[in-house]
Amino acid sequence: MNGILEKSEALDKYELAEIFLEKFDLLDSRVLPVIWKWKTAKSLRGISDEAFDEAIIMHMRSAGYDV
Repeated sequence: MNGILEKSEALDKYELAEIFLEKFDLLDSRVLPVIWKWKTAKSLRGISDEAFDEAIIMHMRSAGYDV
């Protein structure tokens, strides 16, 4: 998802979170703080890519995605 943020100057991680929820419609709003707290290419602080991946996968599995 960092690639998406790097290609679009106007897009931020809050908008990216909304796009993520649209794409993965089985997820609920509990995943939003994970995306908001992620340290992206555009942010100075936040959770690491590894912690982000683990949290997203956990949310996706609990929503019923086979990941």
